[in-house]
Amino acid sequence: MTSEEKKLTVKRILIFLVLSFVPVYLISIFGTNKDCEFKTQFGRLSIMWYPAIANFVTRAITKEGLEDSCLRIKLKGHGRHYAMAILLPMLLSAAAAVIEVIRTGGDYSFARGIKQLDGGMSVMANILLCLTAAVYELDRGFGEEFGWRAYLTPKMEKLMPSPLAITVSGIIWGLWHAPLIAKGYNFGKEVHPALGIAAMCLSCVVLSFILTWLTKRTGSVYPAAIFHIVYDAMNTVIYAVIVSGAADYDHTKDVFSNAFIFMCIVPLAAAVPMAVLDISRRKCYN
Repeated sequence: MTSEEKKLTVKRILIFLVLSFVPVYLISIFGTNKDCEFKTQFGRLSIMWYPAIANFVTRAITKEGLEDSCLRIKLKGHGRHYAMAILLPMLLSAAAAVIEVIRTGGDYSFARGIKQLDGGMSVMANILLCLTAAVYELDRGFGEEFGWRAYLTPKMEKLMPSPLAITVSGIIWGLWHAPLIAKGYNFGKEVHPALGIAAMCLSCVVLSFILTWLTKRTGSVYPAAIFHIVYDAMNTVIYAVIVSGAADYDHTKDVFSNAFIFMCIVPLAAAVPMAVLDISRRKCYN
């Protein structure tokens, strides 16, 4: 890459980051209350779309076009990757919830957990409900992944080795959440904002290796978008079903540890082998 090409890449990255961060920070700071609840439906629904918007706008401003945009679906030969995008986040959430049950050591009853969740709905009913919600909100998963995995990461890879590019992109993704995390989103208000933001960055780095692997293996952004939204949806229901069965344990008193296990520790089981694989040999824009 020539010096001019590097300058253009840096310029595109900076434009993309400004367009991604500024509106989200404004919504996060001024569009949410002290309990981190969105004041308007527009703010809640639109916030995950800004990375995708930044991708489109940056391409238009710098006359890049949509070449190498990862927008093709590419189902042929990648059925296993789409299946993985649905099943892997479910398995990770279930594993994290089991670890929580073991860690708490409380009087656990699986039946009690089912009974306490949503008026006694079955586990399968809750899972199907969450998967339905994930389909409904798939556009929001696309909103983030089309920005971070289909634009920022490939651009960073032009400037540094792939593992480092994925790590830096993950940290940036984590910092994108910073105002919400500082208000108690994910890790609770009891945790110092700096610790919460650091944990979010670590979580985003770990997940970035999984999401980038899916994107590169398929040459498409959609498996990552599916994984993202299913992961968000399933963490809530599987955690609730299993942990609510521990009668002697109040999970609200230990929000940080719970979230850290779900968002950082368990995903490492999938992220490490994906990081070890030579993911740099397949660019998502090929």
